[in-house]
Amino acid sequence: MTKGDQQPRGRRARGESTPPRARPLQLTCPVCDSGFTTQVFAATGCAGQDTDFRPRFPEGDPLPHLVHVCPECGYGAMRDGFDEVEPVVREWVLAQGLGAQTPCGGAERWLRAAACRSVALAHTPDELGQLYARAAWCARAQGERELERRCQRDAVLAFERALAEGYVGEDDQQMILYLVGELYRRLGLFPLARVMLERAGQVAGVGKYGDALSRLVERQLRAAEERCSDNMQI
Repeated sequence: MTKGDQQPRGRRARGESTPPRARPLQLTCPVCDSGFTTQVFAATGCAGQDTDFRPRFPEGDPLPHLVHVCPECGYGAMRDGFDEVEPVVREWVLAQGLGAQTPCGGAERWLRAAACRSVALAHTPDELGQLYARAAWCARAQGERELERRCQRDAVLAFERALAEGYVGEDDQQMILYLVGELYRRLGLFPLARVMLERAGQVAGVGKYGDALSRLVERQLRAAEERCSDNMQI
């Protein structure tokens, strides 16, 4: 049995289910050139969303398996991150000794992907925010509240930097402002949540998400005013 064969057989994090429709995927790590076998999964449709846009699936959750981790050096990324990497990323991964710390849970995989991507010179804060947000989604499914909060805080910091430095286009302004406000609400930081959700309400009609997002902004603003930090569904 090769190290690559061992990757899909790792322990499953608490709260995660095995998604259906698995198929093997052969990858070559762009950091250490090791070949390994991982798996990809197809979702069977969406059964709704949480108010931070986490999709709900009727039969298993593919999210933890969208990040692949090299079992040799520990480099982690989504599928397209295995095409090539910048030399600075290669040097960083090899210097960290990540191969001895292979993550088994979905949240940890997304955090590994964020750590590796953050080293790249070409990374942007909004894409890091998305990686951290997905780590928070998986931490919630794993039942690890403190890890979820940590990931949410990292996502907020990345998205706020993206907003401040002009990485968010006009069409996406309302959505990112809303998401930051919603994450603040979930963290129990209600004054900050209200500020960001009010800003999201002020750009209503500018973006591409339509009236549905504007209504969601109003609803979650009321939740923040009521000091509610519960997980909610759209």
